[in-house]
Amino acid sequence: PRRGGAGWLIMRAGVQIGGRRLAYNDQLTSNLRPYELFGAPLAAIGASVAPLASRRGVLGGLSVTAGYARAFALSSTDPDGMTTASTWSRLDAGVHLHARGPGLARLGLGAGYTRIAFDVGAAATGDDLMPTVDYQAVRAGADLTVPSGSLSLSLTGGYLLILSEGAIGDAFADADSGGVDLGAGLGWRLARHLEGRLDLGYTRIFYTLNPTPGDLRVAGGALDEFLVLGLGVAYAR
Repeated sequence: PRRGGAGWLIMRAGVQIGGRRLAYNDQLTSNLRPYELFGAPLAAIGASVAPLASRRGVLGGLSVTAGYARAFALSSTDPDGMTTASTWSRLDAGVHLHARGPGLARLGLGAGYTRIAFDVGAAATGDDLMPTVDYQAVRAGADLTVPSGSLSLSLTGGYLLILSEGAIGDAFADADSGGVDLGAGLGWRLARHLEGRLDLGYTRIFYTLNPTPGDLRVAGGALDEFLVLGLGVAYAR
């Protein structure tokens, strides 16, 4: 990648190790199933295209971005010891605008669509609410990239305006939810157009469930957390 700037085309690929933790607070009924997972392998790809990168001014820093990650060989075990095949994926798509900051630093703003789908693959037993979710959200975020010689450090943060939650949202009609994501990355130059990358990402979805007396399931809130550590390469022109 070009020092202090982004190329007109960036392609990324890598592998990740991920985990998830779903927990309820102030839970008064036993039919809300928590979930814990760590060590799940994922494959990830991504791309960024800046068709006007050769222009000066604001339009030169505008790009279209997309990324997709999916777990493989993933399974979940319920409290009864039954194991089922599970799926976990994340899709991101949007637009990004970057500008030169102090020195060689690059500042960025982005907006787009995020979908996180996690299906444990098990059918509900009785009134149990399974930890299957399908988050769809509008994301707005900012990022900072600081190059230094052959290395670069990147920091990202964003807010997720949740549009739908899946099973939890269906079970708690008056629930309020929101989300944030944070990331940090280290890149090192492998060749003229090739960079190695180590990235850490954290996503936090939080709920106020607002139950009412007589509800089948009662809890004050919930917290759904996702963590991924990835190793990959980026090719830029």
